[in-house]
Amino acid sequence: MVFEASRIRTPNAAKVDLEYENFFNKKRTLFKNPEWKLPDISKAFSSGEYNFEDQDDSSIIEMSELLSEVLDKYLSNDFKDMAQNVSLNSSIVKFLKYEFKDIGVTRNWVKGFEILSTFPLIKSGTLNTIHSGDAHGGFINALNHYLHQNFENVNWNWKAFCENPYYEGSTTSKIFNDRFISNTLEHWNFGVDFTGDIETVENIDFFSRKSQEMGNIDLAFTIDCPLVDLEYDYRIRFAGIVASLKALSKGGNAVILLGHNNLFYSRYISLMYFLVLAFEKVHILNPATHPYTLTECFVVAMNFQKSDIIEQYIETMKLKVDLDSWESGPLFPQDIIPKDFLVQINQCANLITNGLISDIKLVLLYYEKPENEISKKRKFILKTIPQKFMKKFKIKEIAKEKYLIQDINLLKAVNRTKESLDLQFCRNQQCNLTAETLSELVEWPYEVEETSILNLNPVELCLEYGKPIDRILKTMFVCPASMFFYAFLIEEECKASLFSSFPKGEVSCVFDDSISIIYEYQQHFGNAEKTFFFSIFEKWIELKPKKVYFKNVLFLTHFSVSFLRILAQFYESIKVNMNGIIVLENRLPQNVDSNLIDDLKTHFEKSFDFIMCLINLKILKEGKFFELILNYNSQLIKHYVIELVQQFVALFDKKSKEWKLISPEECFQGSEYSFQSLQILKEQLNSVKSQLNNYAIEEWHQHTSQRNPGKAVPSWNWRASTLNPYYEGNSLNMITDDRLLLYTLENWIFAKDFTGNIMCTKNIKEINEECLKMGSIDLVTADGSIDCTETPDIQEEVVFNLKYSEICAALNMLSEGGSFVIKVFTLFEACTVSVLYLLNCIFKEVSVFKPATSSCGNSEVYVKMLEKVDETFISTPIFPIEAIPKEGLVKWPYSSSSINFCSLGTAIEIEIVTCKAIDNVLNSKFIGFELLKHIRKEIENNFGKSLFSYFTKDPIEFGADNKKIMFKMKDSFGKSEKDFFQQILLFLRKHKPEKVYLRNFIFLTHFSVSLLRILAAVFEDLWFTDSGDIILDKCKHSEWNVLNSVECEENIFSFLDIKILHKNDFNEALTNFNDQLLFRFIENALITIEKNLSLA
Repeated sequence: MVFEASRIRTPNAAKVDLEYENFFNKKRTLFKNPEWKLPDISKAFSSGEYNFEDQDDSSIIEMSELLSEVLDKYLSNDFKDMAQNVSLNSSIVKFLKYEFKDIGVTRNWVKGFEILSTFPLIKSGTLNTIHSGDAHGGFINALNHYLHQNFENVNWNWKAFCENPYYEGSTTSKIFNDRFISNTLEHWNFGVDFTGDIETVENIDFFSRKSQEMGNIDLAFTIDCPLVDLEYDYRIRFAGIVASLKALSKGGNAVILLGHNNLFYSRYISLMYFLVLAFEKVHILNPATHPYTLTECFVVAMNFQKSDIIEQYIETMKLKVDLDSWESGPLFPQDIIPKDFLVQINQCANLITNGLISDIKLVLLYYEKPENEISKKRKFILKTIPQKFMKKFKIKEIAKEKYLIQDINLLKAVNRTKESLDLQFCRNQQCNLTAETLSELVEWPYEVEETSILNLNPVELCLEYGKPIDRILKTMFVCPASMFFYAFLIEEECKASLFSSFPKGEVSCVFDDSISIIYEYQQHFGNAEKTFFFSIFEKWIELKPKKVYFKNVLFLTHFSVSFLRILAQFYESIKVNMNGIIVLENRLPQNVDSNLIDDLKTHFEKSFDFIMCLINLKILKEGKFFELILNYNSQLIKHYVIELVQQFVALFDKKSKEWKLISPEECFQGSEYSFQSLQILKEQLNSVKSQLNNYAIEEWHQHTSQRNPGKAVPSWNWRASTLNPYYEGNSLNMITDDRLLLYTLENWIFAKDFTGNIMCTKNIKEINEECLKMGSIDLVTADGSIDCTETPDIQEEVVFNLKYSEICAALNMLSEGGSFVIKVFTLFEACTVSVLYLLNCIFKEVSVFKPATSSCGNSEVYVKMLEKVDETFISTPIFPIEAIPKEGLVKWPYSSSSINFCSLGTAIEIEIVTCKAIDNVLNSKFIGFELLKHIRKEIENNFGKSLFSYFTKDPIEFGADNKKIMFKMKDSFGKSEKDFFQQILLFLRKHKPEKVYLRNFIFLTHFSVSLLRILAAVFEDLWFTDSGDIILDKCKHSEWNVLNSVECEENIFSFLDIKILHKNDFNEALTNFNDQLLFRFIENALITIEKNLSLA
């Protein structure tokens, strides 16, 4: 690939070369003071958690707080999408993947190659390496390329350890794609229990023993995925480091992945101190090729000084892995850590943190000001960095046969883990074909007809042993995996097993249409499965049936699928009916291998409970047999899910005749109570949610908006209420698309205070009165919610006051015989259960259902109520509830030039809308770029100071005829704004100037925007400039009287009809102006923050 350099306008060459060098110079060496010594082993784990607030180097904790409160807030999914296009990593990966035609080139590949080329870790092509984590093989592939490129004779042995994607008894959230593992399976070790759990002493010892069978270990990589939860993050990284150090030989080197924020915590700092003492040299590197959305750094430790005391420490550390390393506290107490070591850690943290701030500013600038000189230089660097990267690190092509994995048919992609892969594909249909997501573009070609395979080839026994499976938490043998994931959540909700949904006898195995073996459901899945298949095996040996018939049997584990595969090779054909039938027909006695049967019988008798798989894992996941089982399971599990859901719904359809509505006087008289069985279910559900990554949580609690606005049907009378998105005092901002509101604004009711807040008795009464003006109310729907992304474990409690308010409003307005539909979130708490009981007494029919189109895993369910029969209901006071706003990202096509409007017209009708006085602007419909709103809010919340106070160089002012009126920020923005414009109005009425300007004022409220629109009618020209000025020129004195009819009173929301302010080019130009000015305000704030950081 060669770039057409002649078409690229080259920036200043010297500056660009300097920037290239800065990219590759983000590293520090931790120097070892000769006086530093390892303390006596009795000091290890002898103190609890501590921080550095009382130390001279308290800047460590200050920097940690700054990052957690501000910088991490920028790393939203919206920011990640933007940063992806500016990152050097993406540009280099695309180039090298194309250049080498190597599907193993990933983000970790380029980081790994950079590390290997930067430090002298490898002296020859003969070496032994170990790898903890790195399931996708990025670093392993990079090492393979580096060795074959730089050494003629390569004698490389390696072993790797990670969570086992093939063990059904544990969840896998990190391994989205197992194509690398499945193609290099002989190098992977999953421990003595087959789980791949690094947090057990037995597995660490097993991995160390197996690794050292290769000989001396020269290099260890610990590349465990960064996690959000600090405690789990530390436990995994700590265990990985211990396992690597235990196996590493004296004189060996190590590469360890850490998160940048790990450098701020005592556990990691004490661990870093141990590494400095255990190795001759330790470096910290922030690779040039790291994505801007991953806050990571690498520890490169060289020349392991293995000794008796270091081995003693490693053994002590290993024992803490099983006992929960987080609870054990830091490795060393605070008084052991030298001050001069903390100074070096602080310098490393400064380097990485300042780099993060620069990256964030660069991304924002690149999108906001693409024609800026810095942005243009960045474009040039993005185009040229791949070749610079190749040249700097001398990367050359190697022979294709040297690749660890060869080309794979990615559209087939049978070699992969499907849980997260399928969920990713469902969420992002615009997958990036250049990254590791290539194999996510999989759509399984389901067969609906009966399918057969003839004369399967014999396979040999290759047993895998492990920890017995208590419950299936994942499976390789269902696609899409979201179907099994959905079934898993239903099991959690119903506290019932999927396998118990079919009546007894419906799941069975039949020999020659006469002898049946019934699947007996048990709480412990492993026992039930093994008992069932062991009974089949014994009868099969005894009867030697010519035909075996499986009915409604799900083959979800490697054990069950491998068992079926062995049986199938003794028959002429395996026939699969997609309605839950598998038939093995025409036994082939001449092919019966008696030795195989005897061996299998011997293994079953000795260690049946611990057998995980009977044949080679690689063979089991290839070919037509795998596709057939995948197809069969995927369609059968749908029937299981339907059966279980129907049973679940039936529980709520049963309505006892003894249920009676109590008198109003008896309501709210009892003490607080709960239902133990429901609390157990709640704990189980929260446990599942706590294991999800950030992306999954956001998907679970995603709230969608109306996307197809249209005009109301004339024959249909309807009214609606919601939290008013146009009221700037509302902090709830879950409405990201207000097109439906704008098209049907006359149908919406926001109550007299204009907030639309239904959690207020007064507002409920006013909304009800407006709705009843239509006549009798036949149907009420309530679909409100509160963003619980940060509090998924208490979602039901958080939204209850809102749900209760909706029920109060609905029951007070709904006519007899009317229907009601309401969305709720789980049914665990006594408050929800008691309200459901009330609704069952008031309506003839009440049912709970989960729509098929509801997001998979979302806790929402809908309660449908038909035919209201009781009019007795008294509304009660509603208590307010807090909610957290979440913004979406809308890309705005910014204009960088001034915009002029001439003669906007004088047909302005004053239509005053009043509201509750606004203290502070918490959201605004006049900002187009939502991320800017989010950043502004975070800066103000975290630093307790208005964004306007950062803008000190150029003041906010109004000017005309050498007269200036300055904007003064007071405690309340609403009062400050109205005082400012009241002074402007008084000046205009008195002087009637020909030309005026407003400088650096952001029009965030309907009040200020409507007043600007009125002023625009009084002047011929309105200019929005890119420098932050709005200019009004050529006064029309004949229209001046319109200003006499407006006064800036405290309760004024707008002087004009809201629709006028949202539906024209004036609105687009103002939004453009506001966004660019707000960006300047944020830029000033970030500069101030950066200065404070430098002082720290």
